[in-house]
Amino acid sequence: MSKLQKEPLSNKRIIQATLDILDSYGAAGLSMRRLGTTLNVEAASLYHHVPNKEALIQQVIDAVSIKAVVDEATVLPWTQTLHAFATNFRNILKAHPGVVPLVAIHSVSEETGAKLAIPLIAAMEETKANPEEVLFIIQSIAVFVIGHALAEVGNWPERPTAPTEYYNQWFEVGLTALINGFKQQYD
Repeated sequence: MSKLQKEPLSNKRIIQATLDILDSYGAAGLSMRRLGTTLNVEAASLYHHVPNKEALIQQVIDAVSIKAVVDEATVLPWTQTLHAFATNFRNILKAHPGVVPLVAIHSVSEETGAKLAIPLIAAMEETKANPEEVLFIIQSIAVFVIGHALAEVGNWPERPTAPTEYYNQWFEVGLTALINGFKQQYD
């Protein structure tokens, strides 16, 4: 019997199994029935933990995205903080390629969004950007990362054909240009 079958059903277990399905079959392969089968439970029992598939998707997006929070204890210039966030977020999305299309079309919850934004906003206090501009800068970085991740993972589970190094260079060139543009405007 697998570890998933021995443990009682929990949100943590449901989210992990959902990520496993997404990473194996892509977003089109996710169904409550498949999730129930993966967890060795009836699909109906999942609704005691999540009200519906949309709520499940929101929990998965938040669970993946929250891992990109920048450590506030690390004091870096704002440009390096944005770069660290973008790189971390990209790596997290690459680790779960099946969730990337969902992240692209669903927002994180307000709570997760705040946890992601607070250290970035704090880092940007040294700039000339006003609070609204700071949020646009953060959103622009996140959208760049998500868009790049979509290109990088392709039509998951079909893998893209370009070599990994190509995507690494493309990411660094694009991110550097974006951050340098913000630096020229707000430093």
